[in-house]
Amino acid sequence: MANVKAVQHRLLQRRFILDCVMILAGMLFAYALRFYVLHWLNILPVEKGYDPRDYAWLLAYALPVMVMSYSWTGMYGLRDPVFNYDIGKRVIRGTLLGVALVLTINFFFREAEYARPVFMTAPFSVIGFVFAGRLYLRQYVDRLRAERRIGDIGTLIVGAGDSARLLIRKIHEHPECGLEVGGAVAAQTSDAPDEVEGVPVLGTISDMMQIVREKKIRRVIFAQPNLTNKEIFDLMAELEKELVDARFVPNLLESHLTDCSFENLDGLPLFGLKDTPLQGMNLVVKNLFDKIVSSIMLLLGAPFYALIALAVWLDSGRPLFYKQRRLGMDGRSYNMYKFRSMRLNAEQNGPGWTRPDDDRVTRIGRFLRRWNLDEWPQLINVWRGDMSLVGPRPERPEWAQKFKEEFPHYMMRHTVKSGMTGWAQVNGLRGDTDLQARLDADLYYIENWTLWLDIKILLMTMRATKNAY
Repeated sequence: MANVKAVQHRLLQRRFILDCVMILAGMLFAYALRFYVLHWLNILPVEKGYDPRDYAWLLAYALPVMVMSYSWTGMYGLRDPVFNYDIGKRVIRGTLLGVALVLTINFFFREAEYARPVFMTAPFSVIGFVFAGRLYLRQYVDRLRAERRIGDIGTLIVGAGDSARLLIRKIHEHPECGLEVGGAVAAQTSDAPDEVEGVPVLGTISDMMQIVREKKIRRVIFAQPNLTNKEIFDLMAELEKELVDARFVPNLLESHLTDCSFENLDGLPLFGLKDTPLQGMNLVVKNLFDKIVSSIMLLLGAPFYALIALAVWLDSGRPLFYKQRRLGMDGRSYNMYKFRSMRLNAEQNGPGWTRPDDDRVTRIGRFLRRWNLDEWPQLINVWRGDMSLVGPRPERPEWAQKFKEEFPHYMMRHTVKSGMTGWAQVNGLRGDTDLQARLDADLYYIENWTLWLDIKILLMTMRATKNAY
């Protein structure tokens, strides 16, 4: 499915929000148990006064501490199942770590006395509520999968031997991982059985790319011990062009395991090419940052945008905005918006890069482009979730198809959301500049993302006018 990663992102956000609600519910339950239930049953009467505002303050800082603890214990991996035995262990570790940190903070910055029974029961109630929430969400997701309202990740297995059989059994035993094996391919026709663990063998490795396109495969897992390192990485490079996630069983490669991503399938480790840090909790933080900042800028900047629209109208009439299809994350296209800065028939002879003193640019358009003001309507794209404030700049679909054949790893740019500005743009790599240098800058951003890097790029954008014409 073309939008598998988008579905994974939405499920990750639901996991995060549900965990926050359940953590709060668990802590409120511990509070109510001590001061209402045990008091009313006369098991542990409240003998001295307490201020509910002190506990409200405790909740205010305990929630982010607990969430950070869950993140540190690996609760928010993009491809993790909603709930299983391993996730349960992480919940317990994260809860105990979070409570220990809250106790430490309270010890050093004590401003109120808290009832000890609250801290004694809180870990158990939080764990119980989070378990219940995750179980409910797993049942909900399973129901959606059964009703085909969300799809599993179409998966192709490369190999037909013992490694492939083990891998397919693991996938079938764990449907919560969201993998649907659509078929397998063998190394050679002579090695090809009709099926492997009930999965049809669709052809050989030479047929792989055609099968990937026809079956809409989104993940390929290599379980073929006869392939050399070079053969595997060459095939991975081809799959990357189609935005297909590639993984391999680690004993296939005796070297080159540095800079690899890792995931676990019921004890069977799978490795792939290096992932971006923009996954799990980092992705939640970036999306939240985009939503908050874009909302504030849209509200506070509305009068300023009206003045720009008026200036465009007075200079060259309507339309005030320019709309164009661009390619975003996972190869999905969307309409990107700008203030119109060129004359109406600017592309009558076909699209092209804007150059210095380009006569297609209007008078007010030259000013807008010089100071990046023509890009501001893309805040709507950011707010809607099509784009991010910071990321690789989006490209036209037809140009992306051309560039992916010319530049290795070009489609890695589309594993994250495209941005209003980016590391390439603030370093003067925009318009008719070296495409390889722009790609290198984009890949640097993708592999080294931090929230601080986003903030730094946004600040640098204010004075990034090189090649802005």
